[in-house]
Amino acid sequence: MMSSRIPSVTDTYFQHKVLSKVHGQPTYETLQTLSTEVKANAASVPSTLGGGLYGHLGLIMSDERYATLANSVPWVTPGNPGPFNPPNPATAPQIEATKDVWRELKYSFELCQATEKALIAQIVDSIDPIYLRALLNRATGQYSSDIKTILVHLFATHGKITPQQIKSKEMSIYNMSYDISMPVDTVFNAIDDLSDLSENGGSTMTTRQMIDLAYVIFAKLPILQHDLRLWNRRPLTDKTWANMLTHFRDAQTDLGALPTAGDMFHQANGAMMSTMADLVTQRLLDVYPPPTADDAAGVPLASPPTDTVNAAIQQRELSIAAREAALITQMNEMMTLMRGTGHGATTHNQQRNNRSNNRGRGGRSNDRSNGGRGRQTPNHPTRLYCWSHGACAHSSNLCNTQLPGHQTTATFANMQGGSTNNCFWLPN
Repeated sequence: MMSSRIPSVTDTYFQHKVLSKVHGQPTYETLQTLSTEVKANAASVPSTLGGGLYGHLGLIMSDERYATLANSVPWVTPGNPGPFNPPNPATAPQIEATKDVWRELKYSFELCQATEKALIAQIVDSIDPIYLRALLNRATGQYSSDIKTILVHLFATHGKITPQQIKSKEMSIYNMSYDISMPVDTVFNAIDDLSDLSENGGSTMTTRQMIDLAYVIFAKLPILQHDLRLWNRRPLTDKTWANMLTHFRDAQTDLGALPTAGDMFHQANGAMMSTMADLVTQRLLDVYPPPTADDAAGVPLASPPTDTVNAAIQQRELSIAAREAALITQMNEMMTLMRGTGHGATTHNQQRNNRSNNRGRGGRSNDRSNGGRGRQTPNHPTRLYCWSHGACAHSSNLCNTQLPGHQTTATFANMQGGSTNNCFWLPN
């Protein structure tokens, strides 16, 4: 009479109406896929048992693994309550109340039985009978009535896991490449897979081991240091696997509301590149004066003998080659400093200011980096970039005689189509 209330769990609840077919002898990988689908189906059938949040998943999972689920209580498979026996003596309302309790126990038992039998039937349909022969009860013609026993047998017989495989999997997770742009569940899922592997290999991971492994991975990311400290401050009783999932999922959600590390890096790097480009240009202007009229002409204005002209041209070419080599060296040095320490800009800016001050006291630099001998630098004013006037004594934002279309934010690093006057290092 009560069984008529039990629906077809396969048609009503199961996510996977048919399990993935295992062709030939089962392997660990095919059995793991099968087990995952069976767990999904078991969890889909509602139940108040085991905390009431995970359906009939307790039929599949070991007690240790089930305990790692959030807000779960130990799973106890319901037994058959038997026929109803009314209390005696009792009033009619008391008998009816007792009968309501019995009905619920009976329903839970029958639903659990129906779920387990449906799952077993799915496994039998998915695996060739030859690999299930040891589970067949010849007296009844049925396979084991305990689905957990069937799964354990299949993994122990056809999905044998060695300690080396478990250790190899553990090391691959320990050394996994993870960054905060990836979901934190990437780490948690990998550890869950390792836990399944260990359980099927006969060496079940403890919750403490799972937490410690996740902690080691997250500790490699400086951006999570604050969240790790908050986790450390939790009472030991709160440091459960379920709480760790919630804690770091929330941490990633909070970090997602802030600029990403990549964005901050590119913004800072872009600003540094612009500043360094201006400093490199100013450095070149300080060290190398603009070409004279004779340089621009390439040869003297007079018409000397041919030999003299050839010698002048050759000297000019050598001078240009030397200047280009020096420019490249300067650029490489400055960019190397920028990439390496990030302090190159300050150092060269200080050196430039020191040379400017020294020139004001007589035109001789006190730079002793060449062994204390000092060196002479050209005596000419510091140049800035102006969109309207090119390299001059003022910057774009301080120009008092702006041309039409003037851009106040133009710099040596980004001229924005402005004037190249006195920018002698640019190609014509």
